[in-house]
Amino acid sequence: MDDGLAWRGTRDEERDSTMKIPYPRSALTLALAALAGTPLVAQLSRQPVATSVPATIDRVSDQELTQALEKFAKLSAGRQAEVLQAVERAVGAIDHPLLRGVASFAKLGTNTGRTRYKKVSTPRSHANSETAAKTSSALVDRVPFPTTCEYQWAFGHIEKRDPTPPGTRLSASKRRTAARMARLDGMCHGFPADLDRALAAMLRQLDDDRSADPHAVLLESWHNGVESFYEALDRTAGTPEKLFYFDAMLADWAKRCIDKRHPERRALIASSKATQQAFYQMARTYRSYRSLREMIALTLVLPPDQDLPEPLRGRYQDNAGEAYSTRTNVTLLLAAHGGDIEAVLRALGGKLGKMPADTWHKGDDPVQGLYEVVGNATVGKDTDALLARHKTDRLSLHERVAQAARQALIAALPKR
Repeated sequence: MDDGLAWRGTRDEERDSTMKIPYPRSALTLALAALAGTPLVAQLSRQPVATSVPATIDRVSDQELTQALEKFAKLSAGRQAEVLQAVERAVGAIDHPLLRGVASFAKLGTNTGRTRYKKVSTPRSHANSETAAKTSSALVDRVPFPTTCEYQWAFGHIEKRDPTPPGTRLSASKRRTAARMARLDGMCHGFPADLDRALAAMLRQLDDDRSADPHAVLLESWHNGVESFYEALDRTAGTPEKLFYFDAMLADWAKRCIDKRHPERRALIASSKATQQAFYQMARTYRSYRSLREMIALTLVLPPDQDLPEPLRGRYQDNAGEAYSTRTNVTLLLAAHGGDIEAVLRALGGKLGKMPADTWHKGDDPVQGLYEVVGNATVGKDTDALLARHKTDRLSLHERVAQAARQALIAALPKR
């Protein structure tokens, strides 16, 4: 079986994994390293922000920023809060349609909502396998801005999360300092505050098909080490790595997600192979539904020079050939709407592909609806010119946010 799936029926054959996953280091990770005693200047590993800022603006260099962040880390908690507020005001004073959209969705994201379902109770002994990851592969751990919350797919609510790396021991005061530094560092690298909450709210709006919920709940409830099984599936899809499963999980899926009166049920549970094949197709179909929506939301909040995290990059950013990639089509839609995120999501509402009635069947290509919306929005327009103008504007905005934050930080710091 392809697409990174293999199967395991017993616990006895499991072995510990030594697999390493190369994820980008978040601002909070950098801040924690600084608080732990490692010089911050040696930890700042972000890509430099775009250099399209007008020459009339005095740029704050990365070295000056590093020195300012080190100075900020030594301030009292109260003084840090004052400096952070000054930086947030400076960034908030920038008027741009995209920033207004981010602020609007960040506000929606403050309403965490109620969970629709309880997680499935699973045997703890099945949480490990020889392919179990030691590091989280959750989407929010692979974005270049700080994340303190996460949208829970299928469950429908936005959940607070502790972004502190596993095994990190910090006092409550140091955790709060690390969180302030991460928020500050994100703005100083061009990302407006609360981008994580805005992303979660966008995903909640895009997650508009309830037919897949029983399957999604099960994929999120069963774990492969620190990952949910969905995350493990997503990480290994299209790679040589084979992800091992257990008969118990397949039986649980068949019991919970295939109606006893369904005419296909008997054939689906007739053999382990038949159940495996059906589960595989269900997971693949759901992944198409979910990953498309993740790509759309990330494209709306990331500047065009920031790559999507894998495997979204391979599916939607590097799939262009001689045409526009799927990600570029989303960028083009945003450009056609003048950077209005809310208008883009309204245009896409109900147009993206849904899950098939029986989720273990292959559904329609969910991307086709996106292409139709983009086509309607760009009729008679020079799409190359539209994209070029939009990308220039996005990069300039990213730099404006970064420089406004850096200048406000330096101005608000004590002079001694």
